[in-house]
Amino acid sequence: MLEKLAALLPSELIVTIWKWLPKSVKLRRFLAWRANTRFVAGVVGLIYAENGDLLIVKHTYKATPWGLPSGALRREQPFEGLKREIREETGFEIRPEKILDVVYSGKPSELLIIIRAKLLGGLFVPSPEVSEFDFIRPGESLERLPKAQRSIVYKYGLHNKIYKKGFEE
Repeated sequence: MLEKLAALLPSELIVTIWKWLPKSVKLRRFLAWRANTRFVAGVVGLIYAENGDLLIVKHTYKATPWGLPSGALRREQPFEGLKREIREETGFEIRPEKILDVVYSGKPSELLIIIRAKLLGGLFVPSPEVSEFDFIRPGESLERLPKAQRSIVYKYGLHNKIYKKGFEE
């Protein structure tokens, strides 16, 4: 409700009211939190094996089950969140290499942090969220992925590039 009210007020009036408020940090944080749009922050992994194969997982709860490994952050840094999600959902260990982009997804209000990572190894263990894993080889069709994830792979991935050992750009 505060968010809707704040949207109706001119910004000059909001700043004036803000200045009149007690200098309580807790009160100001609370009001800022209540008056602003909330986002879920998530990570999406473009995780590559040494040979350039792209890791995909079969989700147990999605209409299009095959997709890129992903998950919500839990008050943690993006690299740590992706490592945790992969470990929890597959048993694999990864090394995040680079944040490729941060994109807004409006359903729900979500910020997705796209991260390129290297698959280090581990033994696959199915979880309540992921039942299987597979790889998409360089040049192979991306049709198993949802459309939005295909565009992520085409835009940021190594999928259709000539591979060299490692992640040279």
